[in-house]
Order: sequence, then structure tokens, then C-alpha cells
Amino acid sequence: MTETAESDDLGRRRVRVRERELLLAFEQWGPAYQNVAGDALRYVFEIAEATEAEQSWLREHVARNGGVPKTARTAEELRALGGQANAAAGAAFLAGEYDRARDLIDDARAYGTLFDGEWVRLHRFIAARSAGQEAVRSAAGTGTSRPDSNEPARADSAEPARADSAEPARADSKETARSGSKETTPVVTPAEPPAPASAT
Repeated sequence: MTETAESDDLGRRRVRVRERELLLAFEQWGPAYQNVAGDALRYVFEIAEATEAEQSWLREHVARNGGVPKTARTAEELRALGGQANAAAGAAFLAGEYDRARDLIDDARAYGTLFDGEWVRLHRFIAARSAGQEAVRSAAGTGTSRPDSNEPARADSAEPARADSAEPARADSKETARSGSKETTPVVTPAEPPAPASAT
């Protein structure tokens, strides 16, 4: 994926993630504000710091899809969903299902499990791994030699190394983006891929 295409893809993904964040904020805060103040959207816009374009989008979405939700999932339920999405993204990545892994880290971001910088780094890491695998498949199909220094390790070889150590990614205690509370979730942390194993 070229840098421009990657940037465009991340831009589209960022818009979809933000729309989901707005819907989750509406689900979480809308019912209570509707009961107390009668105008749930105004308060949700403030809480979510929605831009004018985002406000228009959410108003249209609510008008098309019905009013305020009757019940909302708790913050704990949303964090759990984010942790599940993050763990599933790691499993998809290791299985070589890169598009699915990217969709799942979008889910984790929307649920507040990943900070924006982590989300961007993970997308770039997965895109690089996917491109490396495509280059290997392409080289194998044409009979040319395999790329050497830029080739990432096979998807089934090991979890990516953490950026700050040679250890594989593991569950870390970290603050969640949405609530600031501590929780332990499996995190695939991007790093430079390990050097490929030499052919014997």
C-alpha cells in the first residue's frame, strides 16, 4: 500500500471510528439527558466535543434510525467489548487475516481501548506486514528471490515484538482511553519486524 493510499484508508477509517464513537456516546448518555433535559443530542454533542459536521451527521442518523435508545450498555461493558476486539485483532493478525485485524482495531479504538497514536501505529504495522507478505507471495509466484532486509517475519512465526524490548507482545496493564481506569487487555504492540530466518 502506498503512503497516499494508506493515508486515505486511515482517513476513511478515522471517520467511521468517530461516527461509532458518537453513536456510543449517544447510547451511553442520551437516555439520561433525554429524561432530565429533553434534548439528549445537545448534551451528547458537548460531551463528545462534536464538530458541526459531526452534529449534522448524528442528527440525521438519529432521525433516520429512531430516537434515543431505551437502554445503554455500561462503561464496563463497552471496555470489555474493546478488550475483546483488541484480543481478536491480535489473533487475526497472527493468522495472517490482516484486513480483519485492521477492522477489529477500529472496533477497539471506537470502544476506547486504544489511544489514537496506538491505533495509527497498529494500522501502519499491520499494513507493512501485509505488504511484506504480498511481496513474498509475489516473489514466490514469479520465481524471483525473496526480499531480504525489508521482509517481515511470517505471520505464523511469532507475535510482533514490543517496540521497547525483544519480548513478544503480551497483556499489559494500561489506562483505557475512554475512562482512565486500569485494566489488562491483550495488546499487539507494533515494532520493527524481526529479521527473517535464513534459508537453510
